[in-house]
Amino acid sequence: GINAEYMGFVAAFASTNLGDVSPNIMGAFCRDTGLPCNFAHSTCNGRNEQCSSVGPGKDMFQSTEIIASRQAKKARELYDAAATPVTGVVDFRHTYVKMPGLKVLDAKGNVTGTLCKAAMGDSFAAAS
Repeated sequence: GINAEYMGFVAAFASTNLGDVSPNIMGAFCRDTGLPCNFAHSTCNGRNEQCSSVGPGKDMFQSTEIIASRQAKKARELYDAAATPVTGVVDFRHTYVKMPGLKVLDAKGNVTGTLCKAAMGDSFAAAS
């Protein structure tokens, strides 16, 4: 059954596109030397093949578990500290946006450019 303490409780874990989330929060390092990767280009000696990010655990699975545990701990802290009930309906908004061709506006509403198709740079190839 459901614990009566949690009756009426709704939780939301808002997040970015989960394909872009990584537990690798300790920075990018060269696998061959252990030195930090070139920050601007995510490379080691001019090449991206040896540059990889690392997390707080011994491997990506342990790092993911550590990050998830941190999120769960913070969620519990926020739940325990909550004093004002949220009332009203639960709702959401989701929109797909075709980015190429989207007009870029300045603060006054003037068009200052348009977006192009996405490109993958060195940091993508380095998995950082």
